[in-house]
Amino acid sequence: HLLGGHNIQARRAPCSLCHCRDFDNVPTRPEEVGDWWLPRRKGFNVHSWQAKCRCGEGHQQHDPVTRRSKGGCPGFNSAYLCIVCDQHQEEHD
Repeated sequence: HLLGGHNIQARRAPCSLCHCRDFDNVPTRPEEVGDWWLPRRKGFNVHSWQAKCRCGEGHQQHDPVTRRSKGGCPGFNSAYLCIVCDQHQEEHD
């Protein structure tokens, strides 16, 4: 969910929508991970796109607290790099 559901000043209960511990910036559009050509493809729905984990599942299939997926993935590890610093999401501070 978006940053608006988090109270970033109150670290003890930062989220009002679920029980996640903190806000993680996950890309919402393919251009944010360098896949600029995807929205130009015929029939591509940018609203159904999800940032992928190395396990192949999208970020919404992973639990916001444990970061694990129901498919057995031990934790979300981004399959993309930041277009600014060339690091994976989990390498950011």
